[in-house]
Amino acid sequence: LAAMRTIASRPVAPEANWVFQLTEFPSVKPYLVGLKKAVFFLGLLPLFSAVWLVFWRLWGARAAALHTLFGLSIAAVLEQVFFLRFDKAPFACASLPGKERLQDRWFVYLGGFLVFVSLIGQLEASLFRNPGGFPAFFAAAAGLLVASGYVNRFYVYPRTKLVYEEVAEPTFISLK
Repeated sequence: LAAMRTIASRPVAPEANWVFQLTEFPSVKPYLVGLKKAVFFLGLLPLFSAVWLVFWRLWGARAAALHTLFGLSIAAVLEQVFFLRFDKAPFACASLPGKERLQDRWFVYLGGFLVFVSLIGQLEASLFRNPGGFPAFFAAAAGLLVASGYVNRFYVYPRTKLVYEEVAEPTFISLK
């Protein structure tokens, strides 16, 4: 998902940027909802369908379905988190190279990823030990998705304007 967010921030055709600026809707909702649907239906759903097929052969239908739905639920919630403050015209904005500063932050990203994967793995293992917890987990994930939809509709989309060109940070900062 982090890679998909980064890819959506890169221009496919920078020369077409002006078309998006001329035809922009007053609200960013159609752009961001469309981007999230594309990520879910073209990225996550095919991936988790393949996961289900593999684990169906290994574990059986029920365990594979629970594992797949667990992963898909986590991914759907993470998608909302990763794209919460996304304010760029998807695939059309001009970007500044090196803005992510991966050379400075890679250790933090790697550590955060490892901690997250470990915690999610422990949560899933505990749910498989006590399968009665799966309905509560799925209800909580659905509640988070509904809450994020509410936050997006009433707070994020009305206050967000699309950015077509990033502005470089100043090299020197004045102390005046």
